Parts: sequence; C-alpha cells; structure tokens
Amino acid sequence: MPFRLVALGEVSLYAPDQERKLAVPRKGLALLAILASAGGRGVPREKVASLLWPDSEDAGRGALKQTIYELRQTLGNHSAVLGTGELTLDPAEITSDVGELEAAHARKEWTRVAELYGGPFLDRFHVRGAAEFDHWVDAHRDRYRGMFRDALEKSARAAAQAGEHQAAAAIWRQLAAEDPFNSRIAIGLVEALALAGDPAGALTHYRVHERLLREELGTRPDAALTAAAENIRAGAARARRRLETGATSEAAEAHAARGERASVPAPPASAGVAPSPERVTRRAGRRVWPGVLLLLVIAGGVAAAWQKRDGARVVASITLAPNSASRVVADLNLRRIYVEGGASFDHALTVINADNFASRLLPHGAGAAADPITGWIWSGDYGGRFVVVRNGHTGAEIDRVKVPGCPHHIAIDGRRAWIAQQCDDHISVIDNRTRKVIRDIQIPTLSRKEVSGAKGMGEILVNRATGIVYFWKDMIPHRLDPGSWDIREVSGIDGPIIGVNEPMNRLYARVDNGLQVIDGTTEKVEAHVQLPATPARVATGFGGKRVYVATASGLSAVDGETHRGLWDMSFKEGFLPYGVAADDGRRRAYVLGVYPDGRRALKVLRLRD
Repeated sequence: MPFRLVALGEVSLYAPDQERKLAVPRKGLALLAILASAGGRGVPREKVASLLWPDSEDAGRGALKQTIYELRQTLGNHSAVLGTGELTLDPAEITSDVGELEAAHARKEWTRVAELYGGPFLDRFHVRGAAEFDHWVDAHRDRYRGMFRDALEKSARAAAQAGEHQAAAAIWRQLAAEDPFNSRIAIGLVEALALAGDPAGALTHYRVHERLLREELGTRPDAALTAAAENIRAGAARARRRLETGATSEAAEAHAARGERASVPAPPASAGVAPSPERVTRRAGRRVWPGVLLLLVIAGGVAAAWQKRDGARVVASITLAPNSASRVVADLNLRRIYVEGGASFDHALTVINADNFASRLLPHGAGAAADPITGWIWSGDYGGRFVVVRNGHTGAEIDRVKVPGCPHHIAIDGRRAWIAQQCDDHISVIDNRTRKVIRDIQIPTLSRKEVSGAKGMGEILVNRATGIVYFWKDMIPHRLDPGSWDIREVSGIDGPIIGVNEPMNRLYARVDNGLQVIDGTTEKVEAHVQLPATPARVATGFGGKRVYVATASGLSAVDGETHRGLWDMSFKEGFLPYGVAADDGRRRAYVLGVYPDGRRALKVLRLRD
C-alpha cells in the first residue's frame, strides 16, 4: 500500500499500514500538501520555492532540493516527488485526501466529496516566515470548504427529490453545522424535517437559528424561513385541532369501521306479513352483537400481545474496556458513538463507528460532548484538569484548555462549552470556536447535614429551546441563566435533572421509580411518569416524541407528548443499563451498561416503534 497524506482536518503523513504517523518536518508536509492540492497537475519548482522560501530565490531552490531528499529518506528511499521543472506526487507511492477530493468533485461524486472532507485544509498549520504560503492555504481552505458545502447541498436536494426526506434532513443538518448562520440552509433543514414527519424538530431548529442570528449578528431570519416556520406551526395546530375535535382511539375507529362493513341480514317474513321495523332491529341486534363481542375479545387479545412485545431488539453488543463506560453520546452527523470515562483518574474515550461498530480508545475521556456546529468532540482529563478538543472526523487533537477543577461532564449550546468539574466544584464557560475561557464559576458546597452527605458537582445540561443551563450540585437541581449569570436552585423538583427534550421544551428529573416531567419555560412540574426502577439517564429521539429511559430494570419508552409509558424492555444475563443515546435516522438506541461480573458493554438496539 502507498503512503497516505491527510491534509483535511489534520496534517499527517501515514505509513502504508495507515496507522503509524511518520515524523516529517513542517516544510516537508507543506511541500506534500502543495503538490497534492494540484490534483495530479505539475507545480513549477519556482512556485513551490517562492511559497516556502520567499526571501531568497537561490537559497529557496537549494532548500527545496534538500527537503525532497529528506522526504525520500523518511519514506525509505521511495521517491514520492517526481519531475524537474514541474513537481508532482507519484500516485503509486503516496495518495492524499485532497487529491481524491479534487478528483471526486470533478466527477460530481457528491457523496464521496462529503466523505473525504475531514475538516479545514491544513487546520492550524503554519510555516514560519512564509506569508505567501499562509495566503495560499487560506484560499485553498475556503475552496475545499466550498466544495464540501456544495456537495452536501446537491446530495440533500437529490435525496429530497427521491423522497428520502430523513436522509435529506441528516445532510441538511451537516450543512447547518458547517454554516449555522445561513438562512437558505436553515430553510432546507426546516422543510426536510417537516417532510420527514418531525415538525417539532423543524420548529426547534428555527428557534435555535433565530436566536443565533439575533444574539451573534443582531439580525433576523429571512422572510422565507419565517414563513416556512409559520406554515409548519399552523399545520401542527390544525392537526392538533383535528385530533381534539374528531378523533377517537385507534381501537374505536377500527370497531366503527367494522361496524360499517357488517351486513345485517333481513329476517324472513312470516305468513306473508311484513315484520315491523322495531322487530327487524331487535332481531338484527341479537345476531350482530355476538359477533361484535367476539371481535372485541380478539382485538383485546391482539392489543395485549402487542403491548407485551418488546419495543426494541438487540442487534449488536460491543465489548468495552474496563476503564470506559459512564455515558454514551451519539454524533449523528459524523456517524460516531462516544463512550466516555466519567469522573475517574483512569478514564478513556471510546470511539465507535456507527456503520461497522469498529471501536478505538483515545486518552483524556472524562466527559464527552459533540459540537454539531464545528464538528469537534470535547472531553476532559480528570486528573490533569484540562479539556481536550478533537476533530470529530479524524480524532486528531486540536487544542487543550486548562480548567480549575476536574472535568467530568460537558454540554454544548451552539456557542459555548459548559464544563462541570469536581475536585473544586467549578463550571467553566468556554467559547467553542476560539476555545478561550469566558469565565470560571465556583459553585459553593451546601451543608453536609442539609443533604445527608454532599455529592458534589453532577451533570450539566443545556436547554437550547430557552438557553438556560441546568446542573445538579449535592443532588439538588440548579439553573444558570447565561444572560444574567444568575444561579439559583430550581424549586418544586424532587431530584436532579437528567434529560432535556428540546423539541418538546421539557426537562426530566430523576425520582424514585419514575420521572418528573417539567415545562421548560415555566419550570413547573406537569406530570409524573411511573417506571419499573429509578432512572439513570434519558435520551430523546424522533423529534422528541419518544423518550428512552435507562433504568436498573432495562430500557423504557415514554411518549414525549402525552407522557404515557409505551413499553419496557429487560436484558439478559443481568445486564444493568445506566446510559442511553438515540439515533433518529436509523431508529436505533445505544444502551450502555455492565454485567454482574463487571464486564462493560454497549448494546445496539433496533427500535420498532
């Protein structure tokens, strides 16, 4: 196999085994990137020298010759650079992601272009004293980003034209992550979600987009986007009115339909005398009612059997390392599943490919959050007291940010990363683009007596429908308003908030053997859901209309609109769940848990409802 240059999302030269990175000087990598971006066309030697060694033409030619020689030595005397007057890469010796992206775009293979784009071209890569090279990088970075966005948009429109609205919505969501301020892209996503049967998700994205424009740019969404949102809102209201005024249960409708189709045989006339209408009705009723009762019994049996069936089935079980498994996060844009290490000095971040379930371990895995706007993955080092930012496509480390405490849980709200830390009980707020700390907030510890033994900092969540941040400290729920930085306890809630349903604008708090359902705007408890056991964590899917709860008894599904329990599922071999994530597009749930002997695993479930 040839060597592999990766220049999108990271800058690395991989050995033929595609796993080991080679130590290449910075200008050697720059030379390879210049030649790879030419797409097989030759690059004049003078141009390369002027980009990398602009101060002296003669010295530049000599330095270029020396760099090519050093590359040959690094590659084991393989000559990857060909030519004299014009330089090219030998495709038999070295391949590159940018070269393949150029070729795929020329062939209009839009799906392949999207797959190859791993992130910004030569991300955070600079060559000292080579300003012209930096300008060249900026131009190519914009060009490749434009090719990627163009490919995504064409793929989304093709999927919509083929009637594959869920696939179109997933692609539009990737585009929105790349360009969250673009109202044309927001219209595409909102319309795709509505056509895919997720009007609540469409309206949630509209609200998030509107708030971003208002807070970041001081502008409002395009009129076309606002009109689309109003149409969706009006359609949802009409649907609700129809349900409220004319709907009965599905069973009642089925019985009515059977009644309409039932034929009533006329009784025979006696002695040529026509029976009275009342007598006909009584006789018909005596004949029909036994059949109706039989149908009701059969329907009841079928309904009972339907209710007893599992709402999901296990399709895969992934064994996890002993020092992993605390929470599970699904990045639907990148088709990655992350299992983080939690509040532990011996932690790891497990990255799982959602297509083939292949997994690998990365260090610094305390907490994990996927940022849909940048495509970055945030996690922490619990003992080292820093947060790591990685490229979600490649896993390459982008930056480290110091925090005052021990990071163990992370939330992203579109503009900021919120880092909950134990040890000294802090919350750090970080700009998720510049990776600069906005502020560090120390959270005071309550009286040990008051909470019967302090528990310290718990999880942190953001309700993007309102912008309010929730966390629990000493098992007591708190709220933080980023507009005023006011922090207070949330009254009337009996347990820590463990889940947010943004499309429905609801919060879920843990109580014994159940959930409290809280209105996200008023923060008032509106329902109590009884569960087989005390919940561990909550995930929402399908536009917030399904809520999946991991408990000590298994997995439970709850209707996100009516709060009615739908089904409960238990696992074999004593598998104890304590984490769950949902994948809308693939109708999957990922359930994290442990066996009685301490083995940890991630169960992949196919959802039936």
